[in-house]
Amino acid sequence: MSENKQWKQLEKLRGRWHLEEVRNTILGTIENRDNPELNKDIVFELDLLSKSEEELINLFYSLKGTNYENIFFFNDSIENLALEIFKEKSKSNSILDLGSGVGHMLYKAAKNYNYTELEGEEINPDAIKISNIILDKLDAKKEISNVDSTFNFSNTKKYDSVFVDGLFLNANKNQFDDIAKQAGEEFLTTKGRILEWVFVNRILHNIDNDGVGVIVIRDSALTSDYNADIRKQLVESGLIKAVIQLPKNILELTSISTSILVLSKNNAEDITFIDASEEFEVKNRFEAKFSESNIQKIIHSFEQNTSISCVITKDEIRKKHYALNAKRYVNNVVDNLINPVSLTSLVDVIRGRDISKKILDDDKSKAKAGYLINLSDIQDYNIFFPQQEISSEVFEEYKRYKVEPLDIVITARGSGFKVALVREDISDKNMIVSSNLNILRVKDSSIDPYYLFSFLTSQLATEQLEQLSSGSVINVISKKSLDDFQVSLLNQEEQEEIAKQMEETIIDYTSYLEKINNLQSDIKSLFEKTLEV
Repeated sequence: MSENKQWKQLEKLRGRWHLEEVRNTILGTIENRDNPELNKDIVFELDLLSKSEEELINLFYSLKGTNYENIFFFNDSIENLALEIFKEKSKSNSILDLGSGVGHMLYKAAKNYNYTELEGEEINPDAIKISNIILDKLDAKKEISNVDSTFNFSNTKKYDSVFVDGLFLNANKNQFDDIAKQAGEEFLTTKGRILEWVFVNRILHNIDNDGVGVIVIRDSALTSDYNADIRKQLVESGLIKAVIQLPKNILELTSISTSILVLSKNNAEDITFIDASEEFEVKNRFEAKFSESNIQKIIHSFEQNTSISCVITKDEIRKKHYALNAKRYVNNVVDNLINPVSLTSLVDVIRGRDISKKILDDDKSKAKAGYLINLSDIQDYNIFFPQQEISSEVFEEYKRYKVEPLDIVITARGSGFKVALVREDISDKNMIVSSNLNILRVKDSSIDPYYLFSFLTSQLATEQLEQLSSGSVINVISKKSLDDFQVSLLNQEEQEEIAKQMEETIIDYTSYLEKINNLQSDIKSLFEKTLEV
């Protein structure tokens, strides 16, 4: 039956029965067509008794939805890509799905890829019940264990393939210590308290020597300094086969940036980085999906240098502090720079200081002597007059973070990248920057501040910052990131030409802003002024 015809049938039931009741009726039909307790109206409307087992199972899985608790979560695109990776890189006889839900991945593995041993671990007994009903219809050995996969290191069996979908959870130190204790000496420890690293350990614990593991992981884990320790262990031990950058919105329940780690025990000297962020079709307004051609392009990029992939040595990864985001290697912006020079060789970086809410609250009643520049005060490359006033007492304590003329202020932490040049009318007002901002102060006469500002507002700089930043939703630009940031250092004559144009443009821009502010003031006061006349 075509998908369109199937959905037309389902539309007939809208408003008459709850989705859960429709699912339960389909599931009951899969389990026993002769069950007299089945909802006969739903059976009739969907013509369930005429359908094959495979058609019933596909219909059941097509009715996934987030309102069915959390057990009905699976992602076709991720599963299809993982199964193709397993097909190409492992024996594909036995598979373990950690957090197997309602058995969708295991069902496809057996039905479409001829896996003969299916095992899953699932904490939800309702999901296990559903899995068993469906997987019993297959000619394959199966076992679904009702366990918490994060603690189940007692499972010492080895598999050709191990799969973990996006389980983006955090844990505290005590939980990690308990898990590490149960896991034993081989557990790769880390300061990063995200459960993806526990599942990475589970994969390495359970894959065969020739096996392959696939896990979806948040990008912040692949870039942040806090997780560099375990990334170093994985790289130096040759346990990572590939890193695949996923498209935005490929996962239904999150908008954070994500990647796939492909793991093996083959002592890889090189790692393939694949940027698949543009390899997708639009499924609907809010969701992307992989087509078959997208998946095949990704598969054929393994161990190849292509338009979307590159093979990188351990030594190169060491130089980048074990950062594992694919875009940083595949689309290396630095390759497009003329005479690239390290930013921190040209400027001093002064990270703003966090001033507690209590200090600022206590400061409200004191005479004001300066201002605190927050991220919200920077708009369109300009520092607008800050709203947060500070006393001389606070200013004196934090005056090291005062902006000077021609300083450049840039985001240190925020949802987007902002940059502004400090004008003299701002710098003489005793303004200090908050902890979400960095001050870049030119220390080398070989670069003009206006030229540097021009470069930092360019697309080349923006792309570099995107590649160097860490964080899932909030972008963090660390000191190490700025150490790695490269500037195109043109000759003095070329710099002067660009700097002159930038200075003139800023003067014009500031003038227009003043005019706009005056017009906005006129709009607000027009009625009163007219009455006065």
